[in-house]
Amino acid sequence: MSNQIEYRFEQPILRRHSGDVTFPVEYAGLIYKCVVTSEFLKDCFDALAFDLLESYENNKPQINEIAKKLLISENITQNDEVLITTEVFRNYFPV
Repeated sequence: MSNQIEYRFEQPILRRHSGDVTFPVEYAGLIYKCVVTSEFLKDCFDALAFDLLESYENNKPQINEIAKKLLISENITQNDEVLITTEVFRNYFPV
């Protein structure tokens, strides 16, 4: 039997008013809402305002890895959200 914690990432949704991409992620038996800001997608993946969801899809493996690392480090808001912002990325994943 493995002690490895499983992650399950669900389908993303584009929030039209903000441009953020959100998706549920199951981690350690709990469900969290991951929020990938439009600012992050633009800054880190050169996304344009009209292709934010496409940028998310094209960079999904990297974004999922970031979400995993934030969950492991318990970087979770009081609302059970995992926020992937440019600032969080720079603080947790310095270049």
